[in-house]
Amino acid sequence: MLYRLKTFCLFNPCFLLALGVSALMGSCYEVTRPQVTLKDDHLTQVEGWISRPPQVLDDYIYLELSPLHVQQHEESITYPGRLAVYISSSHPDPKTYFDPPLGYGEILRLNCFLEDPAYYEIPGVADFRQVLWIQGILHRIRLKSPLQVERIGHHPMGRFLSPLFGYVQKFHTFAQNHLATNALKLVRSVFLGQKRVLEESDQALLKQLGIFHLFVVSGFHVSIIVLFLHWQFYRWGLLGRILVLTGLWTYVVLVGAGLPTLRAGIMMTLFYLLLGFGLSRQFLNALGLSALILLAVSPDVLFSSGFQFSYLCLCAIGLLVLPYQARMQSLYRGFQDAFTEKVSVDRAAPAKLQRRVRFFLEEKLHFWPRPWRIFLSPLGWALSYFLSLALCGCVIQLLTLPVTLYYTNRWVWTQWVINLLLVPFFTLFVPACLVLFLTFWLPTGPLVARLVGTYAEGLFHLMNSLQDFSWVTYVRQPDASEILIYFLLFLSAYYFLPGKARLVMLLAPLWLWMVLQ
Repeated sequence: MLYRLKTFCLFNPCFLLALGVSALMGSCYEVTRPQVTLKDDHLTQVEGWISRPPQVLDDYIYLELSPLHVQQHEESITYPGRLAVYISSSHPDPKTYFDPPLGYGEILRLNCFLEDPAYYEIPGVADFRQVLWIQGILHRIRLKSPLQVERIGHHPMGRFLSPLFGYVQKFHTFAQNHLATNALKLVRSVFLGQKRVLEESDQALLKQLGIFHLFVVSGFHVSIIVLFLHWQFYRWGLLGRILVLTGLWTYVVLVGAGLPTLRAGIMMTLFYLLLGFGLSRQFLNALGLSALILLAVSPDVLFSSGFQFSYLCLCAIGLLVLPYQARMQSLYRGFQDAFTEKVSVDRAAPAKLQRRVRFFLEEKLHFWPRPWRIFLSPLGWALSYFLSLALCGCVIQLLTLPVTLYYTNRWVWTQWVINLLLVPFFTLFVPACLVLFLTFWLPTGPLVARLVGTYAEGLFHLMNSLQDFSWVTYVRQPDASEILIYFLLFLSAYYFLPGKARLVMLLAPLWLWMVLQ
Protein backbone atom coordinates (compact mmCIF):
# COMPACT_ATOMS: atom_id res chain seq x y z
CA MET A 1 0.00 0.00 0.00
CA LEU A 2 2.83 2.41 0.88
CA TYR A 3 4.49 1.68 -2.46
CA ARG A 4 1.27 2.51 -4.31
CA LEU A 5 0.85 5.77 -2.43
CA LYS A 6 4.45 6.75 -3.21
CA THR A 7 4.18 5.96 -6.92
CA PHE A 8 0.81 7.73 -7.26
CA CYS A 9 1.63 11.30 -6.22
CA LEU A 10 -1.06 13.40 -4.56
CA PHE A 11 -0.16 16.19 -6.99
CA ASN A 12 -0.83 13.95 -9.98
CA PRO A 13 -3.25 15.80 -12.33
CA CYS A 14 -5.31 12.61 -12.60
CA PHE A 15 -5.80 12.55 -8.82
CA LEU A 16 -6.61 16.27 -8.65
CA LEU A 17 -9.17 15.86 -11.41
CA ALA A 18 -10.77 12.95 -9.55
CA LEU A 19 -11.17 15.21 -6.51
CA GLY A 20 -12.78 17.88 -8.68
CA VAL A 21 -15.15 15.36 -10.26
CA SER A 22 -16.17 14.06 -6.84
CA ALA A 23 -16.78 17.55 -5.48
CA LEU A 24 -18.89 18.60 -8.47
CA MET A 25 -20.89 15.37 -8.51
CA GLY A 26 -21.51 15.73 -4.79
CA SER A 27 -22.86 19.24 -5.30
CA CYS A 28 -25.39 17.86 -7.84
CA TYR A 29 -24.47 20.53 -10.37
CA GLU A 30 -27.10 20.77 -13.10
CA VAL A 31 -26.30 21.77 -16.67
CA THR A 32 -28.58 24.51 -17.99
CA ARG A 33 -29.04 26.00 -21.44
CA PRO A 34 -27.52 29.44 -22.11
CA GLN A 35 -30.14 32.14 -22.20
CA VAL A 36 -31.26 33.18 -25.69
CA THR A 37 -33.82 35.97 -26.12
CA LEU A 38 -35.92 34.37 -28.87
CA LYS A 39 -39.65 34.28 -29.51
CA ASP A 40 -40.25 30.67 -30.50
CA ASP A 41 -43.43 31.39 -32.47
CA HIS A 42 -41.79 33.98 -34.74
CA LEU A 43 -39.95 33.42 -38.01
CA THR A 44 -36.18 33.69 -37.61
CA GLN A 45 -33.61 34.69 -40.22
CA VAL A 46 -30.40 32.71 -39.73
CA GLU A 47 -27.13 33.11 -41.60
CA GLY A 48 -24.38 30.67 -40.63
CA TRP A 49 -21.68 28.32 -41.87
CA ILE A 50 -21.65 24.51 -41.84
CA SER A 51 -19.24 23.72 -39.01
CA ARG A 52 -19.23 19.92 -39.43
CA PRO A 53 -19.45 17.76 -42.55
CA PRO A 54 -23.12 17.20 -43.57
CA GLN A 55 -24.43 13.65 -43.17
CA VAL A 56 -26.61 12.29 -45.99
CA LEU A 57 -28.93 9.69 -44.44
CA ASP A 58 -31.76 7.54 -45.79
CA ASP A 59 -34.50 10.18 -45.91
CA TYR A 60 -32.92 13.47 -44.81
CA ILE A 61 -29.70 15.49 -44.59
CA TYR A 62 -28.31 16.45 -41.18
CA LEU A 63 -25.87 19.30 -40.62
CA GLU A 64 -24.75 21.63 -37.83
CA LEU A 65 -24.76 25.37 -38.43
CA SER A 66 -22.63 27.92 -36.55
CA PRO A 67 -24.63 31.18 -36.75
CA LEU A 68 -22.96 34.32 -38.06
CA HIS A 69 -26.11 36.44 -37.84
CA VAL A 70 -29.51 35.71 -36.22
CA GLN A 71 -32.40 38.11 -36.61
CA GLN A 72 -36.09 38.34 -35.63
CA HIS A 73 -38.26 41.24 -36.80
CA GLU A 74 -35.15 43.14 -37.99
CA GLU A 75 -33.65 42.85 -34.51
CA SER A 76 -30.21 41.21 -34.27
CA ILE A 77 -29.82 38.55 -31.59
CA THR A 78 -26.64 37.24 -29.99
CA TYR A 79 -26.65 33.44 -30.32
CA PRO A 80 -24.09 31.55 -28.16
CA GLY A 81 -24.32 28.05 -29.66
CA ARG A 82 -24.93 25.99 -32.80
CA LEU A 83 -28.05 24.84 -34.64
CA ALA A 84 -28.96 21.29 -35.69
CA VAL A 85 -30.55 21.39 -39.15
CA TYR A 86 -32.66 18.59 -40.67
CA ILE A 87 -33.47 18.91 -44.39
CA SER A 88 -36.09 16.56 -45.85
CA SER A 89 -38.19 16.48 -49.01
CA SER A 90 -40.86 14.50 -50.82
CA HIS A 91 -38.10 13.30 -53.12
CA PRO A 92 -36.93 9.84 -51.93
CA ASP A 93 -33.17 10.29 -52.45
CA PRO A 94 -31.41 12.92 -50.26
CA LYS A 95 -28.25 12.65 -52.39
CA THR A 96 -30.07 14.58 -55.14
CA TYR A 97 -31.27 17.47 -52.94
CA PHE A 98 -28.33 19.73 -53.85
CA ASP A 99 -26.09 19.96 -56.91
CA PRO A 100 -23.26 20.24 -56.06
CA PRO A 101 -23.74 18.63 -52.61
CA LEU A 102 -23.52 20.76 -49.47
CA GLY A 103 -20.00 20.85 -48.04
CA TYR A 104 -18.12 21.85 -44.93
CA GLY A 105 -17.65 25.62 -44.59
CA GLU A 106 -20.53 26.73 -46.83
CA ILE A 107 -22.51 29.75 -45.64
CA LEU A 108 -26.31 29.26 -45.72
CA ARG A 109 -29.20 31.67 -45.23
CA LEU A 110 -32.44 30.25 -43.77
CA ASN A 111 -35.90 31.62 -42.91
CA CYS A 112 -37.18 29.17 -40.34
CA PHE A 113 -38.58 28.46 -36.89
CA LEU A 114 -36.22 27.46 -34.07
CA GLU A 115 -37.41 24.47 -32.02
CA ASP A 116 -36.27 23.30 -28.61
CA PRO A 117 -34.84 19.73 -28.43
CA ALA A 118 -37.46 17.11 -27.62
CA TYR A 119 -37.84 16.29 -23.94
CA TYR A 120 -39.92 13.54 -22.35
CA GLU A 121 -39.98 13.94 -18.59
CA ILE A 122 -39.68 10.35 -17.37
CA PRO A 123 -38.67 9.77 -13.72
CA GLY A 124 -35.35 7.98 -13.38
CA VAL A 125 -34.30 8.60 -17.02
CA ALA A 126 -31.51 11.01 -18.05
CA ASP A 127 -32.39 14.35 -19.66
CA PHE A 128 -30.65 14.18 -23.04
CA ARG A 129 -31.21 17.88 -23.70
CA GLN A 130 -28.22 18.43 -21.41
CA VAL A 131 -26.07 16.35 -23.76
CA LEU A 132 -27.00 18.64 -26.66
CA TRP A 133 -26.42 21.78 -24.58
CA ILE A 134 -22.93 20.60 -23.67
CA GLN A 135 -22.23 20.01 -27.36
CA GLY A 136 -23.37 23.60 -28.00
CA ILE A 137 -26.60 22.68 -29.82
CA LEU A 138 -29.40 24.86 -28.42
CA HIS A 139 -32.16 24.62 -31.07
CA ARG A 140 -33.27 22.49 -34.00
CA ILE A 141 -34.37 23.58 -37.47
CA ARG A 142 -36.58 21.34 -39.61
CA LEU A 143 -36.83 22.22 -43.31
CA LYS A 144 -39.34 20.43 -45.52
CA SER A 145 -37.66 21.36 -48.80
CA PRO A 146 -34.12 22.05 -50.04
CA LEU A 147 -35.57 25.17 -51.71
CA GLN A 148 -35.68 26.79 -48.26
CA VAL A 149 -31.85 26.84 -48.25
CA GLU A 150 -29.99 29.74 -49.84
CA ARG A 151 -26.27 29.14 -50.49
CA ILE A 152 -24.33 32.42 -50.33
CA GLY A 153 -20.62 31.55 -50.16
CA HIS A 154 -17.86 29.90 -48.15
CA HIS A 155 -16.41 30.60 -44.73
CA PRO A 156 -12.59 31.10 -44.58
CA MET A 157 -12.25 28.03 -42.34
CA GLY A 158 -14.10 26.02 -44.98
CA ARG A 159 -11.60 27.01 -47.67
CA PHE A 160 -8.72 25.93 -45.45
CA LEU A 161 -10.15 22.46 -44.75
CA SER A 162 -12.08 21.92 -47.98
CA PRO A 163 -9.44 19.58 -49.54
CA LEU A 164 -9.68 17.22 -46.56
CA PHE A 165 -13.48 17.11 -46.50
CA GLY A 166 -13.59 16.89 -50.29
CA TYR A 167 -11.50 13.72 -49.96
CA VAL A 168 -13.95 12.46 -47.30
CA GLN A 169 -16.89 13.12 -49.64
CA LYS A 170 -15.22 11.09 -52.40
CA PHE A 171 -14.67 8.28 -49.88
CA HIS A 172 -18.39 8.40 -48.98
CA THR A 173 -19.34 8.07 -52.64
CA PHE A 174 -16.92 5.18 -53.14
CA ALA A 175 -18.18 3.39 -50.01
CA GLN A 176 -21.83 3.75 -51.07
CA ASN A 177 -21.00 2.19 -54.45
CA HIS A 178 -18.90 -0.72 -53.15
CA LEU A 179 -20.23 -1.64 -49.69
CA ALA A 180 -23.48 -3.30 -48.67
CA THR A 181 -25.87 -1.46 -46.35
CA ASN A 182 -24.77 -3.08 -43.08
CA ALA A 183 -21.07 -2.76 -43.93
CA LEU A 184 -21.55 0.90 -44.86
CA LYS A 185 -23.25 1.55 -41.50
CA LEU A 186 -20.33 0.06 -39.59
CA VAL A 187 -17.68 1.95 -41.56
CA ARG A 188 -19.42 5.32 -41.19
CA SER A 189 -20.38 4.88 -37.53
CA VAL A 190 -17.26 3.15 -36.14
CA PHE A 191 -14.54 4.81 -38.22
CA LEU A 192 -16.04 8.22 -39.06
CA GLY A 193 -18.16 8.64 -35.92
CA GLN A 194 -21.42 9.24 -37.83
CA LYS A 195 -23.80 7.60 -35.35
CA ARG A 196 -26.88 9.01 -37.11
CA VAL A 197 -26.53 6.41 -39.86
CA LEU A 198 -27.56 3.81 -37.27
CA GLU A 199 -31.29 3.17 -37.20
CA GLU A 200 -33.24 2.93 -33.94
CA SER A 201 -33.16 -0.87 -34.15
CA ASP A 202 -29.36 -0.78 -34.51
CA GLN A 203 -28.97 1.53 -31.51
CA ALA A 204 -31.27 -0.68 -29.43
CA LEU A 205 -29.10 -3.67 -30.38
CA LEU A 206 -25.91 -1.91 -29.28
CA LYS A 207 -27.44 -0.91 -25.95
CA GLN A 208 -28.75 -4.42 -25.39
CA LEU A 209 -25.30 -5.91 -26.04
CA GLY A 210 -23.58 -3.25 -23.91
CA ILE A 211 -21.15 -2.19 -26.68
CA PHE A 212 -22.41 1.31 -27.51
CA HIS A 213 -19.08 2.73 -26.30
CA LEU A 214 -17.35 1.07 -29.28
CA PHE A 215 -19.34 3.35 -31.61
CA VAL A 216 -18.26 6.59 -29.89
CA VAL A 217 -15.03 7.76 -31.54
CA SER A 218 -12.76 8.32 -28.53
CA GLY A 219 -9.60 6.93 -26.96
CA PHE A 220 -10.19 3.38 -28.24
CA HIS A 221 -10.25 4.45 -31.89
CA VAL A 222 -7.55 7.12 -31.60
CA SER A 223 -5.12 4.75 -29.86
CA ILE A 224 -5.58 2.13 -32.59
CA ILE A 225 -4.96 4.77 -35.28
CA VAL A 226 -1.79 5.96 -33.50
CA LEU A 227 -0.49 2.40 -33.03
CA PHE A 228 -1.09 1.60 -36.70
CA LEU A 229 0.63 4.80 -37.89
CA HIS A 230 3.52 4.27 -35.46
CA TRP A 231 3.99 0.75 -36.83
CA GLN A 232 4.24 2.25 -40.33
CA PHE A 233 6.58 5.20 -39.57
CA TYR A 234 8.61 4.41 -36.42
CA ARG A 235 11.74 3.67 -38.51
CA TRP A 236 11.73 7.26 -39.81
CA GLY A 237 12.77 8.78 -36.47
CA LEU A 238 11.69 12.37 -35.83
CA LEU A 239 10.00 12.68 -39.22
CA GLY A 240 8.00 9.53 -38.46
CA ARG A 241 6.76 10.99 -35.16
CA ILE A 242 5.70 14.18 -36.92
CA LEU A 243 3.80 12.12 -39.51
CA VAL A 244 2.09 10.09 -36.76
CA LEU A 245 0.92 13.21 -34.92
CA THR A 246 -0.17 14.82 -38.21
CA GLY A 247 -2.21 11.73 -39.04
CA LEU A 248 -3.68 11.72 -35.53
CA TRP A 249 -4.96 15.31 -35.69
CA THR A 250 -6.14 14.90 -39.27
CA TYR A 251 -8.33 12.05 -38.04
CA VAL A 252 -9.58 14.17 -35.10
CA VAL A 253 -10.66 16.94 -37.50
CA LEU A 254 -12.05 14.43 -39.98
CA VAL A 255 -14.52 12.93 -37.47
CA GLY A 256 -15.76 16.35 -36.39
CA ALA A 257 -13.46 17.12 -33.44
CA GLY A 258 -16.04 16.03 -30.85
CA LEU A 259 -15.28 16.32 -27.15
CA PRO A 260 -14.18 12.70 -26.57
CA THR A 261 -12.09 12.79 -29.74
CA LEU A 262 -10.43 16.07 -28.72
CA ARG A 263 -9.61 14.67 -25.29
CA ALA A 264 -8.26 11.50 -26.82
CA GLY A 265 -6.20 13.51 -29.32
CA ILE A 266 -4.65 15.68 -26.61
CA MET A 267 -3.99 12.69 -24.34
CA MET A 268 -2.44 10.58 -27.10
CA THR A 269 -0.28 13.51 -28.27
CA LEU A 270 1.09 14.03 -24.75
CA PHE A 271 1.53 10.31 -24.20
CA TYR A 272 3.27 9.82 -27.55
CA LEU A 273 5.66 12.70 -26.85
CA LEU A 274 6.36 11.36 -23.35
CA LEU A 275 7.15 7.97 -24.86
CA GLY A 276 9.51 9.69 -27.27
CA PHE A 277 11.41 11.13 -24.30
CA GLY A 278 11.52 7.75 -22.56
CA LEU A 279 8.91 8.56 -19.89
CA SER A 280 6.77 5.49 -20.49
CA ARG A 281 5.26 5.49 -16.98
CA GLN A 282 3.48 8.83 -17.36
CA PHE A 283 0.16 7.45 -18.63
CA LEU A 284 -1.93 8.89 -15.78
CA ASN A 285 -0.13 12.23 -15.93
CA ALA A 286 -0.85 12.52 -19.66
CA LEU A 287 -4.48 11.55 -19.08
CA GLY A 288 -4.95 14.03 -16.24
CA LEU A 289 -3.17 16.87 -18.05
CA SER A 290 -5.26 16.44 -21.20
CA ALA A 291 -8.44 16.43 -19.12
CA LEU A 292 -7.40 19.58 -17.26
CA ILE A 293 -6.68 21.36 -20.56
CA LEU A 294 -10.17 20.55 -21.83
CA LEU A 295 -11.74 21.63 -18.54
CA ALA A 296 -9.85 24.92 -18.62
CA VAL A 297 -11.19 25.64 -22.13
CA SER A 298 -14.76 24.46 -21.42
CA PRO A 299 -15.75 23.45 -17.84
CA ASP A 300 -19.08 22.01 -19.04
CA VAL A 301 -17.08 19.25 -20.75
CA LEU A 302 -17.06 17.52 -17.37
CA PHE A 303 -20.75 16.69 -17.80
CA SER A 304 -20.42 15.30 -21.32
CA SER A 305 -21.18 11.58 -21.56
CA GLY A 306 -18.39 11.12 -24.10
CA PHE A 307 -15.83 12.75 -21.81
CA GLN A 308 -16.99 10.72 -18.79
CA PHE A 309 -16.88 7.37 -20.59
CA SER A 310 -13.57 8.11 -22.28
CA TYR A 311 -11.89 9.36 -19.09
CA LEU A 312 -13.14 6.44 -16.96
CA CYS A 313 -12.07 3.87 -19.59
CA LEU A 314 -8.53 5.25 -19.68
CA CYS A 315 -8.44 5.56 -15.88
CA ALA A 316 -9.33 1.87 -15.69
CA ILE A 317 -6.51 1.00 -18.08
CA GLY A 318 -3.99 3.17 -16.24
CA LEU A 319 -4.95 2.02 -12.74
CA LEU A 320 -5.94 -1.61 -13.23
CA VAL A 321 -4.45 -2.89 -16.51
CA LEU A 322 -0.96 -1.42 -16.95
CA PRO A 323 0.28 -2.72 -13.53
CA TYR A 324 -0.40 -6.27 -14.75
CA GLN A 325 1.25 -5.94 -18.16
CA ALA A 326 4.43 -7.60 -16.83
CA ARG A 327 2.47 -10.76 -16.08
CA MET A 328 0.93 -10.71 -19.54
CA GLN A 329 4.42 -10.49 -21.05
CA SER A 330 5.53 -13.40 -18.85
CA LEU A 331 2.76 -15.53 -20.36
CA TYR A 332 3.91 -14.53 -23.83
CA ARG A 333 7.57 -15.30 -23.11
CA GLY A 334 6.69 -18.60 -21.46
CA PHE A 335 4.66 -19.63 -24.48
CA GLN A 336 7.52 -18.64 -26.78
CA ASP A 337 10.19 -20.38 -24.68
CA ALA A 338 8.29 -23.67 -24.84
CA PHE A 339 9.16 -23.95 -28.54
CA THR A 340 12.81 -22.88 -28.36
CA GLU A 341 16.04 -24.12 -26.78
CA LYS A 342 16.29 -21.00 -24.62
CA VAL A 343 16.84 -21.52 -20.88
CA SER A 344 15.75 -18.79 -18.45
CA VAL A 345 17.86 -18.29 -15.31
CA ASP A 346 16.00 -15.19 -14.12
CA ARG A 347 14.51 -15.81 -10.67
CA ALA A 348 12.45 -12.63 -10.41
CA ALA A 349 8.75 -13.01 -9.61
CA PRO A 350 7.52 -12.52 -13.23
CA ALA A 351 10.04 -15.11 -14.46
CA LYS A 352 8.46 -17.76 -12.23
CA LEU A 353 5.22 -17.47 -14.15
CA GLN A 354 7.20 -17.59 -17.39
CA ARG A 355 8.88 -20.87 -16.39
CA ARG A 356 5.61 -22.41 -15.21
CA VAL A 357 3.97 -21.70 -18.56
CA ARG A 358 6.97 -23.14 -20.39
CA PHE A 359 7.08 -26.35 -18.30
CA PHE A 360 3.32 -26.85 -18.63
CA LEU A 361 3.40 -26.54 -22.43
CA GLU A 362 6.52 -28.70 -22.80
CA GLU A 363 4.84 -31.42 -20.77
CA LYS A 364 1.67 -31.33 -22.85
CA LEU A 365 3.25 -30.85 -26.30
CA HIS A 366 6.54 -32.75 -26.06
CA PHE A 367 5.35 -35.41 -28.54
CA TRP A 368 4.63 -32.86 -31.30
CA PRO A 369 7.15 -32.67 -34.19
CA ARG A 370 9.53 -29.75 -33.75
CA PRO A 371 8.53 -27.96 -37.03
CA TRP A 372 4.93 -27.84 -35.77
CA ARG A 373 6.02 -26.35 -32.44
CA ILE A 374 8.15 -23.68 -34.15
CA PHE A 375 5.11 -22.78 -36.25
CA LEU A 376 3.05 -22.32 -33.07
CA SER A 377 5.55 -20.07 -31.27
CA PRO A 378 4.13 -16.73 -32.59
CA LEU A 379 0.83 -17.62 -30.94
CA GLY A 380 2.37 -16.47 -27.66
CA TRP A 381 2.06 -12.87 -28.80
CA ALA A 382 -1.58 -13.48 -29.75
CA LEU A 383 -2.19 -15.04 -26.32
CA SER A 384 -0.76 -11.98 -24.56
CA TYR A 385 -2.73 -9.65 -26.84
CA PHE A 386 -6.10 -11.29 -26.23
CA LEU A 387 -5.48 -11.63 -22.49
CA SER A 388 -4.71 -7.90 -22.33
CA LEU A 389 -7.93 -7.15 -24.20
CA ALA A 390 -9.85 -9.45 -21.87
CA LEU A 391 -8.45 -7.66 -18.83
CA CYS A 392 -9.26 -4.26 -20.37
CA GLY A 393 -12.80 -5.36 -21.17
CA CYS A 394 -13.46 -6.50 -17.60
CA VAL A 395 -12.04 -3.52 -15.69
CA ILE A 396 -13.52 -0.95 -18.09
CA GLN A 397 -17.00 -2.36 -17.52
CA LEU A 398 -16.49 -2.18 -13.75
CA LEU A 399 -15.42 1.46 -13.70
CA THR A 400 -17.98 2.71 -16.24
CA LEU A 401 -20.91 0.74 -14.79
CA PRO A 402 -22.61 3.59 -12.84
CA VAL A 403 -22.28 6.04 -15.74
CA THR A 404 -23.71 3.44 -18.15
CA LEU A 405 -26.69 2.93 -15.86
CA TYR A 406 -27.17 6.70 -15.59
CA TYR A 407 -27.57 7.12 -19.37
CA THR A 408 -29.19 3.83 -20.41
CA ASN A 409 -31.12 2.51 -17.36
CA ARG A 410 -30.03 -0.97 -18.48
CA TRP A 411 -28.08 -3.46 -16.42
CA VAL A 412 -26.55 -5.75 -19.06
CA TRP A 413 -25.50 -8.87 -17.18
CA THR A 414 -23.78 -10.40 -20.21
CA GLN A 415 -21.82 -7.32 -21.33
CA TRP A 416 -18.51 -8.62 -19.91
CA VAL A 417 -18.66 -11.79 -22.02
CA ILE A 418 -19.95 -9.98 -25.11
CA ASN A 419 -17.20 -7.34 -24.90
CA LEU A 420 -14.57 -10.07 -24.60
CA LEU A 421 -15.88 -11.56 -27.84
CA LEU A 422 -16.35 -8.37 -29.87
CA VAL A 423 -13.54 -6.00 -28.80
CA PRO A 424 -10.78 -8.05 -30.54
CA PHE A 425 -12.75 -7.94 -33.79
CA PHE A 426 -13.18 -4.16 -33.58
CA THR A 427 -9.45 -3.67 -32.93
CA LEU A 428 -8.87 -5.22 -36.36
CA PHE A 429 -11.79 -3.45 -38.03
CA VAL A 430 -10.62 0.13 -37.30
CA PRO A 431 -7.18 -0.21 -38.99
CA ALA A 432 -8.84 -2.04 -41.89
CA CYS A 433 -11.13 0.97 -42.38
CA LEU A 434 -8.09 3.27 -42.21
CA VAL A 435 -6.35 1.27 -44.96
CA LEU A 436 -9.50 1.48 -47.11
CA PHE A 437 -9.79 5.23 -46.46
CA LEU A 438 -6.18 5.85 -47.53
CA THR A 439 -6.15 3.56 -50.59
CA PHE A 440 -9.69 3.58 -52.05
CA TRP A 441 -8.52 5.71 -55.03
CA LEU A 442 -5.91 3.12 -56.06
CA PRO A 443 -6.65 0.30 -58.54
CA THR A 444 -6.72 -2.08 -55.56
CA GLY A 445 -9.46 0.00 -53.85
CA PRO A 446 -12.40 -2.22 -54.91
CA LEU A 447 -10.56 -5.34 -53.70
CA VAL A 448 -9.84 -3.76 -50.30
CA ALA A 449 -13.47 -2.61 -50.11
CA ARG A 450 -14.65 -6.14 -50.80
CA LEU A 451 -12.45 -7.56 -48.02
CA VAL A 452 -13.50 -4.87 -45.52
CA GLY A 453 -17.15 -5.28 -46.53
CA THR A 454 -17.05 -9.04 -46.03
CA TYR A 455 -15.44 -8.59 -42.61
CA ALA A 456 -18.02 -5.94 -41.63
CA GLU A 457 -20.93 -8.12 -42.75
CA GLY A 458 -19.59 -10.99 -40.64
CA LEU A 459 -19.17 -8.67 -37.65
CA PHE A 460 -22.72 -7.36 -38.05
CA HIS A 461 -24.06 -10.91 -38.27
CA LEU A 462 -22.12 -11.85 -35.11
CA MET A 463 -23.67 -8.94 -33.19
CA ASN A 464 -27.16 -9.99 -34.26
CA SER A 465 -26.43 -13.58 -33.22
CA LEU A 466 -25.28 -12.48 -29.76
CA GLN A 467 -28.54 -10.60 -29.25
CA ASP A 468 -30.27 -13.87 -28.35
CA PHE A 469 -27.80 -14.44 -25.50
CA SER A 470 -28.07 -10.95 -24.03
CA TRP A 471 -29.59 -10.64 -20.53
CA VAL A 472 -30.82 -7.15 -19.66
CA THR A 473 -32.58 -5.78 -16.57
CA TYR A 474 -34.03 -2.27 -16.49
CA VAL A 475 -33.18 -0.22 -13.39
CA ARG A 476 -33.72 3.34 -12.27
CA GLN A 477 -31.16 6.08 -12.83
CA PRO A 478 -28.54 6.27 -10.02
CA ASP A 479 -28.18 9.71 -8.46
CA ALA A 480 -24.92 11.63 -7.97
CA SER A 481 -24.38 10.50 -4.37
CA GLU A 482 -24.79 6.80 -5.28
CA ILE A 483 -22.29 7.15 -8.14
CA LEU A 484 -19.84 8.89 -5.82
CA ILE A 485 -20.16 6.17 -3.15
CA TYR A 486 -19.61 3.48 -5.81
CA PHE A 487 -16.31 5.02 -6.92
CA LEU A 488 -15.17 5.51 -3.32
CA LEU A 489 -15.90 1.86 -2.45
CA PHE A 490 -14.24 0.55 -5.59
CA LEU A 491 -11.05 2.63 -5.45
CA SER A 492 -10.67 2.37 -1.65
CA ALA A 493 -10.74 -1.42 -1.83
CA TYR A 494 -8.19 -1.40 -4.65
CA TYR A 495 -5.72 0.99 -3.03
CA PHE A 496 -5.92 0.16 0.66
CA LEU A 497 -6.35 -3.63 0.70
CA PRO A 498 -3.38 -5.93 0.09
CA GLY A 499 -3.07 -8.82 -2.36
CA LYS A 500 -6.16 -10.86 -3.14
CA ALA A 501 -8.15 -8.89 -0.58
CA ARG A 502 -8.54 -6.28 -3.33
CA LEU A 503 -11.20 -8.51 -4.84
CA VAL A 504 -13.52 -6.91 -2.28
CA MET A 505 -13.86 -4.12 -4.86
CA LEU A 506 -16.12 -6.50 -6.81
CA LEU A 507 -18.70 -6.00 -4.07
CA ALA A 508 -19.21 -2.41 -5.28
CA PRO A 509 -21.41 -3.51 -8.26
CA LEU A 510 -23.36 -5.78 -5.89
CA TRP A 511 -23.97 -2.84 -3.55
CA LEU A 512 -25.13 -0.67 -6.48
CA TRP A 513 -27.50 -3.39 -7.69
CA MET A 514 -29.10 -3.68 -4.26
CA VAL A 515 -29.49 0.10 -3.98
CA LEU A 516 -31.18 0.42 -7.38
CA GLN A 517 -33.78 -2.27 -6.66
